[in-house]
Amino acid sequence: MKRALKSMSVVKRLCLVLAIILLPNICAGCWDRVELEQLAYVTVVGIDRDGPDGVLVTFQCVIPRMLARGQSGGGGGAAPVKPYTNYSVKARNVSDAVRLFEIKQPHKALFKTSTVIIIGEDLARKGVIPSLDFFTRKPALRRSVWVMVAEGKAADILLKGDPSPEIIPANNIRTAFQRRQDVTLTSSVDFGQLLSKLERPGVDPFMPEIKLAPKLSGGTAGQGETSTQDQQKDVKEGEKQVLEIVDFGVLKLGKLVSFLDITESRGLLWLQGKTNSGTITVPARGASWASLLVSSKRVKITPVISQDGFLFNIDIRIEGYVSSVQNEAVDPTKPEDLGRLEEEGEKAILQDVMAAVKKSQEVRSDFLGLGEKIYETDPDLWKEIGEAWRDEWLPNVQVDISVNCKLKRTGLAAGPVQPIP
Repeated sequence: MKRALKSMSVVKRLCLVLAIILLPNICAGCWDRVELEQLAYVTVVGIDRDGPDGVLVTFQCVIPRMLARGQSGGGGGAAPVKPYTNYSVKARNVSDAVRLFEIKQPHKALFKTSTVIIIGEDLARKGVIPSLDFFTRKPALRRSVWVMVAEGKAADILLKGDPSPEIIPANNIRTAFQRRQDVTLTSSVDFGQLLSKLERPGVDPFMPEIKLAPKLSGGTAGQGETSTQDQQKDVKEGEKQVLEIVDFGVLKLGKLVSFLDITESRGLLWLQGKTNSGTITVPARGASWASLLVSSKRVKITPVISQDGFLFNIDIRIEGYVSSVQNEAVDPTKPEDLGRLEEEGEKAILQDVMAAVKKSQEVRSDFLGLGEKIYETDPDLWKEIGEAWRDEWLPNVQVDISVNCKLKRTGLAAGPVQPIP
């Protein structure tokens, strides 16, 4: 009898152990499962100001079944059907907008597929933090999502922008950025970087600026800029326009204060030290020009603190190679010609950096992160001057900039191409 009871006790213990082992696997299965047909795949979110206290949120969603069919509506000469759609919702805040969006569709918004958040200019000038608060609490949203500021309304970027050559506009935004990255210095800003700068002392965030531009039509060489300006006047209501990633918008304490021009944007990127690619154009000889392609750079900013104020020693070292020379009389294989190009490159970089510093002081936004260098050097001093840094100290800082440009290679050609007489 005792043996039988002991045997039953062992069996009960084994069953209990098996239950403990298997129960988590059984319960972890599909408690939060949502069918694919019940999801709205949000790729881009545009947020605009609507009235004094409301927001207009535009969700751009992919339609998976249309992607599977290409862009046709099912064959038989049917008109093409877009594989995406836009929903605009007015609400008190982004959280309410998402709730109303899911009620009206009705599909559950899936933000794992989101690649870009675009903030309208008016809302950005009022402050980006309240609208982004929803996404900071959304675990499904990746921190690698790009954040941009629109020139004008974010809704216009999504509703009026032509997605070609990409099928999905979100991919076209990345394509536009990559095109710009190939020809000039630029840098993306993701959600994680923006949040990090908002919470760090002595630095203000910046975001790439995105805008609409008219499609270019045929024209004579050298008239591209004039043609674009003329076409801007001729844009008809409802006509699609191309998306352009231009320069940067800079914030001050979470609010947009200004857009940078191309020179100021390059100066910002030289000091950031993030991008190791891009082309700069410098005078070669006479009225000709040369293009230099940056391959790497190193930047060091050292604050010098005194009773008279703050001086920042900025040391920039650039390596690159000659991408193109317009004048055949300039031979990059000759030390004197190569040295002249290096000097012109240093002058161009110095001009860019000075423009960025001047802009930072003018709008009193520390998007260059100079205050952060003081905080890292002397945290106790920063406690004393931190609140007054942007308005009282930043406009009066001095900078000592040293630029060293070395061109390591001249391309495949040994010298300039010369015609045979």
